[in-house]
Amino acid sequence: MNLLKNGLISRYNLVFLSYFSFILFAYFDFHISRSFIFFIGLLFFMSKNVKSTFKKLIQDPFYLSIVIFVIYVILSILWSNNFRKGIGLSKIWLTLLMIPFFNEMLEDKHKKLIYYAFIPVFIYISIWILFINTGIIPLNYKLRTFDVIPGSSYIKVSFFLGILFIITVNRLQCDKSIKRKYPYIALLILIIAEVFMLESRGGQLALLTMIYILIILLNKNHIIKGFIVSTLIIILILFSSYNFNDKFKNRIDLAVESLTLLTKKNYYNTSSGSRIGLWIIASDMMREKPLFGTGVGGYCQNFKRIFKEKYEYMGQGVFNVGNSMMHNELIQILVKFGIIGFMLYLNMFFQFFKTAIKNKNGFTAILFLTYYFTFTATYVPIERHQLLYTFVIAMTLIAYKILCKDSTNGRNNENSQ
Repeated sequence: MNLLKNGLISRYNLVFLSYFSFILFAYFDFHISRSFIFFIGLLFFMSKNVKSTFKKLIQDPFYLSIVIFVIYVILSILWSNNFRKGIGLSKIWLTLLMIPFFNEMLEDKHKKLIYYAFIPVFIYISIWILFINTGIIPLNYKLRTFDVIPGSSYIKVSFFLGILFIITVNRLQCDKSIKRKYPYIALLILIIAEVFMLESRGGQLALLTMIYILIILLNKNHIIKGFIVSTLIIILILFSSYNFNDKFKNRIDLAVESLTLLTKKNYYNTSSGSRIGLWIIASDMMREKPLFGTGVGGYCQNFKRIFKEKYEYMGQGVFNVGNSMMHNELIQILVKFGIIGFMLYLNMFFQFFKTAIKNKNGFTAILFLTYYFTFTATYVPIERHQLLYTFVIAMTLIAYKILCKDSTNGRNNENSQ
């Protein structure tokens, strides 16, 4: 125990190294990342202030909203028609409990350094994107379909890049040195370029929407100017991407073709068509169990039953896609947890926003919420390990303003640097 009190392997240094490694490895192997979460928890219970820390966390409205939502998710196993599957899936949601936990465990001297854990991951992703776009794959490594880096699809990578964009904007705002702003600006430009080299339409749409809101917020005293400038920049990005990026052009053309087939021939077995088909099926599922939903383990069986009863005409493609998720997080939450669970889910984000405003980080919180809810229009990040880990990291950094110091903001921001 003496080793954990002093020196390089103090408990606080171990917490920092674990959290740093958690960010670093989240996109390489979620099993490794999960071990770091466990290790930080173990260190927490080795400390002497467990009781006071828990008491403080429960008094935090944001943390309390997370606890209530997670408890509801776990209780939904009781009305799920697949108890065993419900137990397995509920473990994912427990990760949400780590959000304010990290803020309490990290020391002030470590918080500024957390940002640098993202940079090696970004470099690694950038190298693989370069390999893929040049056709040079090292050692003839065979990537799985849709993978950008080994083990991570373009959806997961684009989500990471979007979160890195948000926290880089946060660092750019906080750093008063003009010279130190240039690397952040260069990083933001690189992130935009890389997102549009990927095939993630959801990630591209989310990034564009966030940039649009960002420019308007930066010109809040000149709203009309902000709208004009943001619109012109978005048009420029879209025009350049469509005319100079074959992957982007192909994805847009494919989406248009999919919608044409859907409207003219009632054909759902396309990327866009299958999503629309799923949302139609979801409306039936919600009408059956509006208040409490299917429960955390009951989604698949209910989906299969309703599909076979009424929607087999949509085709096997819709069934295969919908068998795992609805490709829209808000719809999926409504289907699984009903109106009650949906309200608890929204309350979690509301309390997050209030906490960020309290810590004078409302600007970054708006960017995050814009990005996240646009991204979730076509995917379900909160139920995918790698995306959920990035989500947990982002909410912690933004809600408690960890990367940015504000000396006028009391105790919470004394912790932020």
